[in-house]
Amino acid sequence: MSKNPYEGIPFGVIYVASGERYVEEAAVSAESLKRKMPEIPILIFSDQETAPPVFDEIRKLEDVRGNCYDKVRPLLESPFEKTLFLDTDTYVCRRIDEISTLLDRFDLLVSHTPYRDPNPLKGIPSAFPEFNTGVIGFRRSESFSRFLEKWIECYADLGMKADQPAFRKVLWEDRELRSYILTPEYNFRTIFPGYVGGGSAVKIIHGRHKDWDKIDRKLNRYKKPRVLALSPLSLFNGEVIILRSILDLLKSLGAKLLRRK
Repeated sequence: MSKNPYEGIPFGVIYVASGERYVEEAAVSAESLKRKMPEIPILIFSDQETAPPVFDEIRKLEDVRGNCYDKVRPLLESPFEKTLFLDTDTYVCRRIDEISTLLDRFDLLVSHTPYRDPNPLKGIPSAFPEFNTGVIGFRRSESFSRFLEKWIECYADLGMKADQPAFRKVLWEDRELRSYILTPEYNFRTIFPGYVGGGSAVKIIHGRHKDWDKIDRKLNRYKKPRVLALSPLSLFNGEVIILRSILDLLKSLGAKLLRRK
């Protein structure tokens, strides 16, 4: 058995990316992390032969299937005692030392999705909603490894494209794993309205943007509690409209005008 080169380094970060485009996207995220925490080791699991130098190591991503399996299997191979997994479309704008501290006590750290029960599952109350799996902190243990194996199995059984329903189901049924819910400041999804502030800065942004510093400034201008939407507001009743294009705005306004007639 080869020696773990990260022996004695308790906390590290991993990315999983297939395809050159997503490796480059992951590099932008990793560079943001290195600027804030230059001491932290960063690995990437990829099907590409090379990766930008910001990564301390690239490990071969085998058996690429283009689904949940690709992301979960590398988590089982993390060389760190405590690991933070980040999606490629994330940006770290503050130090995240608290993640390591929390993992001294908990096995799993994850944030809620903005939705409460988009994929109802029998036997699971809506008060136990889905979790976003783009930011996952975990501690290496037999119980967490079993959780990951069950996540892969449940994903196959449910037959859904999204991996979050299976994650939710397995976590609901797990009586052993110690989990903790991270606040939105550790996984702020920019395509949805989100709560920020209350004395804490947003530390991990999750979305796709050309000017990350601008988004950082907008989110962290001050720490007053507020709901923030990085999309235009409706002129009617201040309702937040989630936009992917200008066409969405026109459709939303048109639908509201028809309802008022």
